[in-house]
Amino acid sequence: MPWQEFETETTPDLIEYMRMTDANDLSAADDAFVAFILRFREFVQKLCRTVAANYRYDSAIGDAVAEETFRKFRAAKTFSICNCKSPNIEVCVKQYLSRTAKHAFIDMYRAANDGNPFTGEEEPVYDLPKIDELDIEPERLAILKKRQEVLQEILYNRLSEKHRIIYLTYKQYELDRVRDSEDGTPRKYNLPRKLTKRLREELELVQSTIRKYYEEANNIIEPLLKLYGNK
Repeated sequence: MPWQEFETETTPDLIEYMRMTDANDLSAADDAFVAFILRFREFVQKLCRTVAANYRYDSAIGDAVAEETFRKFRAAKTFSICNCKSPNIEVCVKQYLSRTAKHAFIDMYRAANDGNPFTGEEEPVYDLPKIDELDIEPERLAILKKRQEVLQEILYNRLSEKHRIIYLTYKQYELDRVRDSEDGTPRKYNLPRKLTKRLREELELVQSTIRKYYEEANNIIEPLLKLYGNK
């Protein structure tokens, strides 16, 4: 069922469709979610871009938080029409989305500034590293070489140059993205704004497309690494 078929549904019905979990209904739930996003996108995007500017972030960060706001709304499933204090359900949804966006910004700001492991001098990664000179055990080196052979074939023969740069850059700094705080709670840090901005400018892509390219590369590479790269 295409998302256009949900365009005329009421907002309460859209939310109910989005929450369907039966295996046969998952596609319809996704389509309803698309319709929901399009219905409130202008409101959420404008709100997030304004807040981003107040935090001295660019509009790309605002758009990223807008995406996260919708994701959180769907995942949380805590919005209840019964708790709506306004006769206009649209008003209640916008108020809830506003609070969700605020929390998403707070989480992002804390992650970016509280114990941030990055220096701001990180550079994009364009090619696979040389591993022949690594001073490690022969068995471990053999495994790494096999994995690199798999990566080499995929990154240079199956994916675009932009996919390669995005994948390698994110993988380079991925281990630094999650650090335990002083109380032992895992914290995920956003990649430096300077680095993500440089990727956007060099590759001529918006941030949402960069994330899409990274996901596409991951979806191809990771299963093959598990299949061939650990032998």
